[in-house]
Amino acid sequence: MPRPTPDPRSLQQRIDAYVDRSPSTLGIVIHDPRQGPLAAHLPTDRFPLGSLYKLFVMAGAFELARDGALGLDEALRTIDEYPFGEPPGGVPPATTLSVLGAIQAMIAVSSNAAALALIHRLGADAVMRVPARLGLPGLEIGIARGETSGHYRIDAVGSALDLSRFFIAIDGEALLGPTFDRRMIDVLLNQTIVDRLPAHLPRPVPVAHKTADLDGYTHDAGLVYLPGHPYAIAALALGDSPIAGKVAIADLSRIAFDYFSAPN
Repeated sequence: MPRPTPDPRSLQQRIDAYVDRSPSTLGIVIHDPRQGPLAAHLPTDRFPLGSLYKLFVMAGAFELARDGALGLDEALRTIDEYPFGEPPGGVPPATTLSVLGAIQAMIAVSSNAAALALIHRLGADAVMRVPARLGLPGLEIGIARGETSGHYRIDAVGSALDLSRFFIAIDGEALLGPTFDRRMIDVLLNQTIVDRLPAHLPRPVPVAHKTADLDGYTHDAGLVYLPGHPYAIAALALGDSPIAGKVAIADLSRIAFDYFSAPN
């Protein structure tokens, strides 16, 4: 069988061609650690982030652990009744788990209960300050107390460029330092929601990422560990349905993968 002809267009041209025919509104940045952002569409437009705020709860917790102000084996407890939805595989009410266990559940299955338990322990004000402290002032997390103790309402906004910079900093061990940036990557590699960035990639390729879904918004952002050429990709989608957003993100991820894996 003859080999397919390589696509001679630049990555930006490939992304532009896809965006032009997509029914979704897309914010995307594809970032090469060695060369910087190589392709983007609406890179600085701010989208509601949904559960992507949990990346910064994780970073805030590991930052305190690095500084000796929080033990990763410290016990947390989720609230007794949930006035919110908890995803499949999430944490039941009134569950005691460690800080590290809460971080893992918050990322791997996007547990809302684990995230709120961590916010309660870290303090809402401290979590809201995390993006600016990490050099991402354009990304904002608003947290308001809910009706019951330990319940919070979160409103986070940010851009694809903010998120790509976050992941590039982690990959370069420039966010919290080698030890804790590596721990964050290990947590992100255990993501169980794989219907977006990894969906059309070869199974052996590791992807350290976090997804989000919120009122028509469908997101995924992370690091793709293509052997010899890792890269960051952040894709934020607003579509007529979550399925449209997932399809667009999976397609864009494959376009990036094909570009970086093509022979020179």
